[in-house]
Amino acid sequence: MKCSLWIEDGITQVVLTPETKAEKAALETVREASSFNVKRGTFYECRGGWVRGSVYQQLHGVPVDDAVSTILVLDSRPKAEG
Repeated sequence: MKCSLWIEDGITQVVLTPETKAEKAALETVREASSFNVKRGTFYECRGGWVRGSVYQQLHGVPVDDAVSTILVLDSRPKAEG
């Protein structure tokens, strides 16, 4: 996935350009999401070979500003009526 941050004339855009079928499918989920939330936390690669998200603000001596990720949480469930 190619990611770009474009800031111009007071408007900030996050641009995501898929390069694989899996990335295209993931971005389709973004387009179809009924809502999303922006969260803050840590997101890092573990020794076990997977990626982990965490609420911890300090990672093995990594300064907080370097360890904090912005995470978009997508909700593609249908909106409840009523």
